[in-house]
Amino acid sequence: MEKVYEDLCIGCNLCVKVCPLDVLRMDDKKKAYIRYQDDCQSCLLCEIYCPTDAIYVGPENPREVPFNVVELAQVS
Repeated sequence: MEKVYEDLCIGCNLCVKVCPLDVLRMDDKKKAYIRYQDDCQSCLLCEIYCPTDAIYVGPENPREVPFNVVELAQVS
């Protein structure tokens, strides 16, 4: 199971570039999305390279984000 948190995605395109199976794409709003879910091998590269933790790869999607990571990064 993969999930892209659109509100955290900054459109940097890193996830698309590092995916070895080319399953991710950028939409017209410059947000990442999973185009070929069934082809994903869950290698975690997209999650590892995402600078804002906008991608979750795991067996389920339990994560609730109580704050905006992008805004927190801009504070420092």
